[in-house]
Amino acid sequence: MARFTLASSKSIKESIRNELTFQRSRRDAAPSIDSRPRFLEWLRIVWPDILTMIVIGAIALGFDKMWPPYHRLFPYIDASGTLLAPELAYPKIRPSLSAAASGILSVGTPIVIFVLSQFFIRHFWSLNNAVLGLLYANIGGSCFQVMIKTLVGGFRPNFLSLCQPDFSRPGANQGVQGVYHDWSICTGESKEIKNAIISFPSGHTEAAFASFVYLSIWLNANLKVMGSYQPRYWKMVAVFAPLMAAILIAGDLQMSYNHHWYDILMGAVIGISFALVAYRTQFAAILDSSKNDLVLFRKSTVDKATAGGKVKTRGSTDSGDLV
Repeated sequence: MARFTLASSKSIKESIRNELTFQRSRRDAAPSIDSRPRFLEWLRIVWPDILTMIVIGAIALGFDKMWPPYHRLFPYIDASGTLLAPELAYPKIRPSLSAAASGILSVGTPIVIFVLSQFFIRHFWSLNNAVLGLLYANIGGSCFQVMIKTLVGGFRPNFLSLCQPDFSRPGANQGVQGVYHDWSICTGESKEIKNAIISFPSGHTEAAFASFVYLSIWLNANLKVMGSYQPRYWKMVAVFAPLMAAILIAGDLQMSYNHHWYDILMGAVIGISFALVAYRTQFAAILDSSKNDLVLFRKSTVDKATAGGKVKTRGSTDSGDLV
């Protein structure tokens, strides 16, 4: 029994020693922050991505300025005076965070953390890829959700309060018993009317989950919460903190009657999907702790760099891509 215990102890020590040696070799092979490329060299590598993001952002902005191309009908009251859509009759309450504040918080918080982490990581391409992935997730997700908002949309829970319908206008009293009405009979402010008919999906929620899920994945990768050794509890808390922020932003939208639960759910699904894919485009894995903090490069960039012997790798895949 003692012999078995001694052998097990040696095996555990050897395993830990091998893991520490592996981690140290990866760290030593990584280029320092001082080996960052000149600005024009960096721009030569990333300009196609910057151009694509500008184009996608412009498309999103264009759809955001559009009015929905259809005219949805909404119910009001029946012949007995019963309100047919109480789920659309909530009062107008502004959310705690405006769209601008929510966007700045969602995107700005991860970027600040990425930048501050360089005091410890000191790796230019790690910062570069972290920020690029975050922008991929946010710009792509925003374009995706704003197109759905414009082409599908839906009435907000506070629609009737914002609409202020005038039933003497053309477009009122349609359908059986004339209980359906076109939103063109609304007399409220034009900006508020437009906002009231594009409830689905939630843009605030999409941005929050795209950013904060991405940040949680990045924190897990760098703090090694789900790694091959036991982490400190504060690291687990740090990974879940961004998720709490995203949920609180989404919850505030429902409590202030700005979105239905299904608007929020779809916004979260879109945001999480873009966060996962965007992270994987920049780093070698999502959950695999042995490489989920290793940066990826374009294959063309790797071929040129390795041919000239100018780049030190942090690791490699079977395909030969620098990671």
